[in-house]
This record gives sequence, structure tokens and C-alpha cells, in this order.
Amino acid sequence: MDLLVRTRDPDDERQVRIRLTDKGRALKQPASEIPACVGAALDMAPEQLSELMQTMKQVQERLAAGLAGARTDK
Repeated sequence: MDLLVRTRDPDDERQVRIRLTDKGRALKQPASEIPACVGAALDMAPEQLSELMQTMKQVQERLAAGLAGARTDK
């Protein structure tokens, strides 16, 4: 979709620099409307949506930690 450009760092070839193209930057404003659209679709106030997102992040982190622990138990 030509939204990103990846280039090697000229000073350190191990590093890859990633930047948005003009097309990628043009998505910033439409993307900023997504949280409000999700909140409206769920009939939730912004505060409720923020709390839900924090809870979901905690669930994800705990699942990841549990899976990592399960892998080391074997």
C-alpha cells in the first residue's frame, strides 16, 4: 500500500529506519476518528472505552506472561 519506507541506516547497516510516506501521513486524521467510532458502535463513553482498553491490555500482558511461564516449565 506504500504507507511506509524502510531504509538502512547509512551509519549502521544493522539498523533499518522506518518512516511514513505522504500517503501514510494522510491516514493520521482519518485514523484519529477510529476510537470515537468504536465507542459510538459500542454505545460507550470515551472514559468507558479507555477503561476497557486498559483492561484488555492487562489481559493480554497476563496471558503473554502466563504463556512465557508455561514455556519455561517444560
